[in-house]
Amino acid sequence: RPNSETTAGEKAAVDEGEIPGRPHVVAAVRAFVDAYMEPLVDVGAVQAPSARTIARKATAKVMAKHERAKDAAPILARESDAIKKLVKAYVRRGQKEGGRGGNEPPAREAKAKGGRGGFRWDDDVW
Repeated sequence: RPNSETTAGEKAAVDEGEIPGRPHVVAAVRAFVDAYMEPLVDVGAVQAPSARTIARKATAKVMAKHERAKDAAPILARESDAIKKLVKAYVRRGQKEGGRGGNEPPAREAKAKGGRGGFRWDDDVW
C-alpha cells in the first residue's frame, strides 16, 4: 500500500515479522520480555512507546542467537537472567541519553518524591 500510513498494530506486526526464528518461539520470548517490562511501564519508569521498542530490540537480539530453536522453554529456562539484564541495559541506556527514549517519569511523580527528581533504578524498582 504505497502512500498510506500504517497503524501501530500494523507496524508491530511488520517488526515482529523481521525477527528470525519460529513464530511461536518469537511470541513466547516477546511475551516474557513484555511481562518483565509491564511493571516498569506501570510505575512510569518507561513509557509505553519506549517499552515496545525495547521489547522488540531485546526479542530480536535473543532470537538472533536462538533462531533455530524449536521451543522457547529451554531458552527461557537458561537465559531468563540474561534477558532481564539485557532489558535493564536498554532501559538504562535510554535514561543516559537524556530521556531521548522517553524513559523519564512524569513530572508529578518526580515532585511526589520530595523533589528528588528523576528515576533511580535501584531505589524505585528493585
